[in-house]
Amino acid sequence: MTNDYIALIIAKITYNAAVTLKNTIESPSPLGDFLGGTERIFTGLGKWTSLAAGGVANCCIVNGLAEERPHKPGGSLCTYITPLGREVAQHLIDHWDDVRSKLRDPKRKF
Repeated sequence: MTNDYIALIIAKITYNAAVTLKNTIESPSPLGDFLGGTERIFTGLGKWTSLAAGGVANCCIVNGLAEERPHKPGGSLCTYITPLGREVAQHLIDHWDDVRSKLRDPKRKF
């Protein structure tokens, strides 16, 4: 995947989604490729609700960075990182200082 394509994807995601993708790679879950890894889905400092976490997960799903599938046959749905999500997450890790400032820009439009 080219850096231009990855940059286009990163331009469409939220800061919280970017942090969640980074956490997924930096702190992987021993139980599988769960979105967030051993950390919970990042929803910002000082808050955590299922609604906010669902918004971050949906941001990743809509952009092809995560998918929902059953953890076990017939089990409840869990959110997993996709191969594209791994590639974007690695790019985020490698270029975090530059990408972070762009994601936090208050003039940024989605």
